[in-house]
Amino acid sequence: MILSIHYHGLNQLSKHFETVNAMTQCADPTENEQVMTASLKEQITELLNSDNQFSFNDFQVTPKYISRLSQAADLIKQVDKINLLLVGHTDISGQQTNNYELALKRAETVKHWLGIYGVNPATITTLTQGSLSPYSNEPDSNAKRHSDRRVEAIVIDITDKDTNKKVHALSSWTKVLNGPKGQ
Repeated sequence: MILSIHYHGLNQLSKHFETVNAMTQCADPTENEQVMTASLKEQITELLNSDNQFSFNDFQVTPKYISRLSQAADLIKQVDKINLLLVGHTDISGQQTNNYELALKRAETVKHWLGIYGVNPATITTLTQGSLSPYSNEPDSNAKRHSDRRVEAIVIDITDKDTNKKVHALSSWTKVLNGPKGQ
């Protein structure tokens, strides 16, 4: 008897839910929402990987890049369950050990600014590549060195169906970072 009362109550709730859903046009996440999320992720990647990030031998972001960080942070807060991998880079000037340190400071500075703008720092991982991964394979020039002074941001969607569930070693990330360029 009690079971049939609960069953009847569940049926009534189900019908009420269907009615409210139909009247308010509420829906489950659709393909359009997934496309919108993908579009947001592309915008975030574009903003975080913009040019003019750092001056020579400096880890403070440029004013132009600070505004991009602010815009990216606003978008990041709209997307659920993403993590960021920030990889610091330098140009070939200077000693390699100093370049590693400077590159890590650059990545940490970007993480700091995103935190100021409301992004959870626990969702951000920082790494350093120093001068090992130049932006391009062009001959050395002032423009090339300027492009090499950057933090590369990789948006990691932890809800992506193609994502492998096991934790990857740092060497795996290095392969990912160097993969398409063949470096």
